[in-house]
Amino acid sequence: SCLSDDLDHESEDYRILQSQGIQGLLATPLIQENVIAGFIEVDNPRANINDFSPLWAVSEFVLEELEKRRLINKLTHMSYTDLLTGAKNRNCYSCLLENYDRCPPSRLGVIFVDINELKRLNDTQGHYMGDCMIKRTADIMREHLAGELFRLGGDEFLFFMPNATEATITAQVHTLFDKFNAAKAKDIEIRSASLSAGLCMTTTKDAYEDCYTKADKALYYVKQNGKGNL
Repeated sequence: SCLSDDLDHESEDYRILQSQGIQGLLATPLIQENVIAGFIEVDNPRANINDFSPLWAVSEFVLEELEKRRLINKLTHMSYTDLLTGAKNRNCYSCLLENYDRCPPSRLGVIFVDINELKRLNDTQGHYMGDCMIKRTADIMREHLAGELFRLGGDEFLFFMPNATEATITAQVHTLFDKFNAAKAKDIEIRSASLSAGLCMTTTKDAYEDCYTKADKALYYVKQNGKGNL
């Protein structure tokens, strides 16, 4: 495109391009899934102004590279994310423990949460309804607990809360229970469910894996001595 022929000399676009010394353009769109994702442009092409083949070749290379990066990002996301709930998965949990070994927080709170009655719902209404219960519960936990949410499998969820105090963690879990119970009145997905939770605090002197184990044991004790508590 020759700017002097194609653009109004009084237009803002013309003035901007002229100020940069651009007299002509050669451009081709980058199209991904029938959507224009961008353009590759050559300013002031001196020869072969009507030959688009070099730009097409470059655009194909760029599109292939963009698609490769998209697939890598998608695979990375799938490797570290629980696809049902959007929570982080056990792989991501293991990586976080390794990071804490290298750069531990001054304190770490661990909350282990379990959904009660999931097995009964699966047995009586099917696994689709069970999945709905898991997903809705995860949404409520993510909304009302400030921390990193992990789904370790089934109905088991783990929260890591770096540098939080014990009082803060306990208060947040009580808030979660209150909000969850309030939501049951209108959310059919969780109407038959309740939560149990085990808590543990640790410092840099303790092993974080041990803290997880202690929270798990606390949850087990709660479930054996009255579900729906912490």
